[in-house]
Amino acid sequence: MLVGDAAGQMQAQGPIIKGMNHAVTAGALAAEAFADAKSRGSPHQAGELYESKLYDEGVMDKLRPSNYNIFGKMGELEAVDNISNSLVKSTIGRVGIKLTGGLLERAYSSPTLVSMIPDTKLPYVTLPTVIAEELGERVTDTNTVEPPELDDRIGDLTYDVGEPHIELLDNSFAASGTAVTACPVSAKDFGGGCYRDETVKTNGAEEHLVSLDTQPCVECGTCAVVADTHWEHPAGGKGVDYQQG
Repeated sequence: MLVGDAAGQMQAQGPIIKGMNHAVTAGALAAEAFADAKSRGSPHQAGELYESKLYDEGVMDKLRPSNYNIFGKMGELEAVDNISNSLVKSTIGRVGIKLTGGLLERAYSSPTLVSMIPDTKLPYVTLPTVIAEELGERVTDTNTVEPPELDDRIGDLTYDVGEPHIELLDNSFAASGTAVTACPVSAKDFGGGCYRDETVKTNGAEEHLVSLDTQPCVECGTCAVVADTHWEHPAGGKGVDYQQG
């Protein structure tokens, strides 16, 4: 499986968006780990393989590089974070941002400097907001969009009942049970999902099985990786409708 190569081709180019490349790589490695474990007849070892791949492929080192360990962690200390936020929003901080606007722009485009910033509100919210206010046009608009609930969105989906786009090839829980928890609309506390955990009694014996209903499907493709399925895109005009992008 050339999952790693595919992940490499999907890496973002240009200014670094912290975390996006790591997420693509980590997701690809998760699929690769499950495929490897399943091919060895030991799907339960997927988690262990995944952890090994994260370290072997250098993902963990990129998530927490040495620069971050030196500078980022210091910025995550509550006292340091509080002082930094107050300073940036102060008159002195705003004047400094006006004087160093170009420098800040280059800093946010530098992979080295971005890898050092702390995971706090300061670099992701406070500083960009003050930069926009002092160097750009003040934003006064508010978001009035109220996204519909998940069950309302699912209720709007339609598929061909007679020709489902997903076929469950092996409905045993051992082969496809992971889909019950991995599928985003099949959590046990969410009714009406695609995959359901069932125990069926036949001739005095019990079988642990998985049932599938494709009508709530959001076409994420997760079950194509974690379950024994045959997955195809639905017919035109069916399923998820991307109205803006």
